[in-house]
Amino acid sequence: MRWLVGSLMNLRFVLLALLSKGPNTGYALSRQLDSQLDHLWDAYVQQIYTELAKLERDGAVSVEPVDLHNRPTKKIYSLTAAGHEALDKWLRRRPVSIQHKDELRVKLYCLDRMPPELAVRHFEERLDEHQAKVRELRRRLVDADLDDIGYQLSLEAALSHEEGQASWCEKAMSYLKGALPVPSRNGPAPATASRS
Repeated sequence: MRWLVGSLMNLRFVLLALLSKGPNTGYALSRQLDSQLDHLWDAYVQQIYTELAKLERDGAVSVEPVDLHNRPTKKIYSLTAAGHEALDKWLRRRPVSIQHKDELRVKLYCLDRMPPELAVRHFEERLDEHQAKVRELRRRLVDADLDDIGYQLSLEAALSHEEGQASWCEKAMSYLKGALPVPSRNGPAPATASRS
């Protein structure tokens, strides 16, 4: 388990976590990440198979080949005792927050070079993405197994993030369209009191 030492959150631990729920194929793990757990991690199919091969090499997973008639052999991956131990050790460690990389934020750094209508369009497109994710996460929460509190909490965290990002997009568009004053160095501009 030397590979665990010093490791930050990576696909390896995502796969160990998924396999802790039961044996599975690489393809099924990929589908699960893509359809149910995309709010947790994003990975290409090839990345998953590459990492599963490393986990097998390191003794964290075992592979049971299943011969199929007229089809390639299917591999069923299961956690070994070392895999369970590695996962438990990782679960005890303090969670690391990984810095989010966002191309839009980099483009904002050059906002002075961008026509305002282009910046607004970028935010409108991003807002559409976040609103679609909000709808999908709300649907998943309704359909979630009530006994799986961990999954529900992860969905709620993702939903809160997406709602916050959608709100940020709306606020940024208001700034760009001149509907809101641009925040000062001392924080957002104070709200004006309405007269009755």
